[in-house]
Amino acid sequence: MNEGEGLTGTIYQEVCTWCGVVVRRLDTKNSRGMCLKCYARMLSDHQRSSPTPPKTFRHSER
Repeated sequence: MNEGEGLTGTIYQEVCTWCGVVVRRLDTKNSRGMCLKCYARMLSDHQRSSPTPPKTFRHSER
């Protein structure tokens, strides 16, 4: 392999902002990211904390 081939420059690691696990490695610096596990946890926490509308059933008018 020649010197000009392959990866050049700095490789940055994108880590999850909640748990710190490495999400991916990038050529550009991007520090904001979340793994899928933490993203699903955040969505479920949000849905549990939001008020649910009253359950009313409408019968079909057919």
